[in-house]
Amino acid sequence: DTLLSPPLPLLQNALLDLPLGQSRCGSVGQIIHNDIPSKDIVDASSVPLPGPVDVCSNFHVIDIEKMQGHFGDEYSLAKERATKWAHAWNKFVSRVCAFSHISEAWSDFTMAMLIFSRLVSRTNEHNGIINMLGKSRVVTEILCTTLLRLTHSGHLKALGPYAHISCGNNSFYEGDMIEAECGFPLSNAVLTLTEYLVESTLENMSNVHDNSHSYILSEEDAGRISALIVGAISSCSESGAGMSPAHDRCAILSYALARILTFSKLQSYCIVLQHNPSTILEIYTQAATLLFDLASWPVFSSQDRYTNLHEAKRGTISIAARSGLSSLFGYLNSFDRSDSFVQSFASKFFSSAPVIIAVSQLVHLISIEDSDVAYILQQIALLHHDGIQ
Repeated sequence: DTLLSPPLPLLQNALLDLPLGQSRCGSVGQIIHNDIPSKDIVDASSVPLPGPVDVCSNFHVIDIEKMQGHFGDEYSLAKERATKWAHAWNKFVSRVCAFSHISEAWSDFTMAMLIFSRLVSRTNEHNGIINMLGKSRVVTEILCTTLLRLTHSGHLKALGPYAHISCGNNSFYEGDMIEAECGFPLSNAVLTLTEYLVESTLENMSNVHDNSHSYILSEEDAGRISALIVGAISSCSESGAGMSPAHDRCAILSYALARILTFSKLQSYCIVLQHNPSTILEIYTQAATLLFDLASWPVFSSQDRYTNLHEAKRGTISIAARSGLSSLFGYLNSFDRSDSFVQSFASKFFSSAPVIIAVSQLVHLISIEDSDVAYILQQIALLHHDGIQ
């Protein structure tokens, strides 16, 4: 119970305290980005990171002696710089591997606890309902905390009141951006937590018995979760020192956004308000622009159409991005076109150069028999009065 019990659930506190942030040692980041030896030398000197396979797989460090051998026995400035770079790189990789493993363990444990908690609560119908009500509210806070850890520090102030957390006291979150490799497992947790809250609400609303004590995801909470997911997606465009691009993370978050927006539309929730500050509009625009770029990658109905596994993976990411965009456009289309937020979003979004380029790419995909592009183009046309043009 202490793991999910208010006012200080251990799962939430653990996530806040986990050292997942990017290194504050500026010299390491500067070295690994500015003094890189030639690609041939790096590739020839790379070896798997020593340690348990389940933890260290996909991480590679530099065999320093092997690297030095490429420069000969004599001293040279190039050899000294390469050695210094290798030490910094190995330190960075070991740190990132540890943080990635920690975040994956937290994510797996959290998802397991949700399943276990639900099973235990159902053993006692009355007390189970009360317990699930309290735990679902805690799950909402854990979800929001996870999203805040996925949000770039530069976006937190733009999110305004959504960046507050309830963990013993109500305070503004001021954490650092996590390492890129921690983003994917935490994003998986976001999707699972979102599904848990939505499914619990739909199940409770369909209950023919008295559900006055049952958890219902409120309009306010849905708006907060939606804004924080959008903030986390927009943060995927921020460059960092990570070894992994943020595309996978963005794809998972896009599915979570689609889930919360579809639910909100079904419940007729107004989660994007006319009086939202312009900073929220900017965050929504940044996130949609990033998703639009990913959505412009081709999607084929047959795996044989892809030339390699990399293209096939891009197609999978594109499907996820289109899911989030379609849900966002579909949700905004449910409002009157005179709504100030919808007007401002459409005007700002469709006038940006990256979006104009991406729309042209999407139209081109029709000619190569993209199996999924027609629907997103239809949503564009419905949302923007110049969409068809």
